Amino acid sequence: MDNREYYEKFDWDNAKLDQKIQDKIGLIVDAIPPNVKTIADVGCGDGTISNELNEKFNVTAIDRSFNALKYVKAKKVQASAELLPIKSNSVDLVFSSEMIEHLPENIFVNAVSEIKRISNKYIFLTFPNDENIEKQVTRCTKCGYDFNKSYHLRSINIDSIKNLFPEYKIVTQFEYGLKIRDYNRSLSSLKHKFTPSTAWIPSFWTPNQKRGTMCPNCGHEFEIPYKFNLLAYSLDMLNILISKKRPYQLCILLEKK
Repeated sequence: MDNREYYEKFDWDNAKLDQKIQDKIGLIVDAIPPNVKTIADVGCGDGTISNELNEKFNVTAIDRSFNALKYVKAKKVQASAELLPIKSNSVDLVFSSEMIEHLPENIFVNAVSEIKRISNKYIFLTFPNDENIEKQVTRCTKCGYDFNKSYHLRSINIDSIKNLFPEYKIVTQFEYGLKIRDYNRSLSSLKHKFTPSTAWIPSFWTPNQKRGTMCPNCGHEFEIPYKFNLLAYSLDMLNILISKKRPYQLCILLEKK
């Protein structure tokens, strides 16, 4: 699964620095240790965070999307996270926000190694907070391929970060963002096995203006359909009774041991 085409087609012109993102940036800046001078933002997108960090730090923004980098005001490099053109141990802090959950397995493994390689001392990661990625799975209306509509390929939590970065210790961790209800994994398995794909993502989860997506398998662009299904609805209601809400994002600052 490669979502490169999606990000090249993404409407970066209409991406907004809203108050929620501004608040998140403030928390990130406050958590950065005072001895940090240089930062590499890996998977920077349009530079929404890089541009703000660049006001206080010497930032190198890295992304593989040519179109996204047009909006970056900091020093920028077009590259994939699996092969960073940065010297080893040359950056005080490597930052990556909402990227590692998107990477295919082979790229993911190499990207983690590259992040470790270029970091002199710190790594700062933000990602969905122990997300059940099955909750937002849809099916391509053209080729029938099932995929997470946000292109999330893995669930990440504190334990997985500890396993991925055993050479590092956690300095700071905090949850952030709108509280989102988890979806019980057994219920989601039943839902995807016994109900039609048109009932998987109800409109009360994702409104019409946010239902556009593109299949990473065939490139087909479509609006995620929704049709009421009693069993799917019943499973959704049962999930409300048994699953808690929690802040959507987890932010973790790591320091090399």
